[in-house]
Amino acid sequence: MALKKRRNLIVLAVILLVVAIVLSSFVYIYSPKPFSGKVESITFGTSPSAYDTLIYIAMDQQYFAANGLNVSIESYPNGLAAAQGMLNGQVNIASSSDFVIAEEAVANASLYAIGSICKYNNVEVVARTDLGINNISNLAGKKIGVLLGSSTQFYLSQFL
Repeated sequence: MALKKRRNLIVLAVILLVVAIVLSSFVYIYSPKPFSGKVESITFGTSPSAYDTLIYIAMDQQYFAANGLNVSIESYPNGLAAAQGMLNGQVNIASSSDFVIAEEAVANASLYAIGSICKYNNVEVVARTDLGINNISNLAGKKIGVLLGSSTQFYLSQFL
């Protein structure tokens, strides 16, 4: 009886060893390999907004370098300026809102969107309550500042 238990234990150990070897070979085969090709340099135009933090996270996590990209970042005051910087040749790629892309694509057929952030809302109305602006109706007759040609202009017109 002890001999049979010992044999079963050995068979189980061999099966576990084979399974471990097979699984570790899959991990080795499918593990990411370091990039070994020619490194390309690009400049990315971005603006100080929450959705553009993804670029900085990718840079911090070495995603660009791992895929053969040497990325430098050029900061712009907004997505419209970043898109214009790209169209003027100052940067190779830029992040901007869907509104800016649609607006600029009408004038420039070589403009392409290669990615999208599914949903993001960063447009807000800021008002001076010390001047009596406490609700929407108080905006009547007041001057409103907005960046023309931007998504902010579009959303402000929808808001009003």
